[in-house]
Amino acid sequence: MGNECIFCKIVAGEIPSKKLYEDEKFLAFLDIRPASKGHTLVIPKAHSETFLDMPDADEKEMFAVVQKLGKKLKNSLNAKLIFLLVMGEEVAHTHVHLLPFYGEEFPVGLKGSKEMDLDTVLEEINAEKEG
Repeated sequence: MGNECIFCKIVAGEIPSKKLYEDEKFLAFLDIRPASKGHTLVIPKAHSETFLDMPDADEKEMFAVVQKLGKKLKNSLNAKLIFLLVMGEEVAHTHVHLLPFYGEEFPVGLKGSKEMDLDTVLEEINAEKEG
C-alpha cells in the first residue's frame, strides 16, 4: 500500500468516503468532484498503479463489480448510459470511473464542477430495488 496514495488511505479508513459497494477486494464510492450525478469510482483495495499491474483474476473480478454497479446506477438514477474510464494516472492507483449520462451535453474532463449533496445521491442509488 502506498503511504501517500489517497485511495489506499480511503481503503484504510483514514479518509472518509461515500461508499456504494465494498467486498474483500474492491471498494466503490462517489467521487467528491462529480462530473455527473452518481459519478462513482471503483478501486481494488490492493494497490496497483495501473490496471496493467493488476493480477488477471482481479481485473476480471473488478469488471464484474463495475458492470453490476453500472447497472445499478443506470436503473436507480434513470441514466441513459454509463460511460467508463479506466485510470491510474491522476491518482496512481487503478480505478474505474462510472459516469452516468443523462442526455445533456457531457462535460469534458473529469474535474467535475457539479455541486450536489452526495448523501442524497447515495440514498437515491441505494433506494433502487435489485432485479
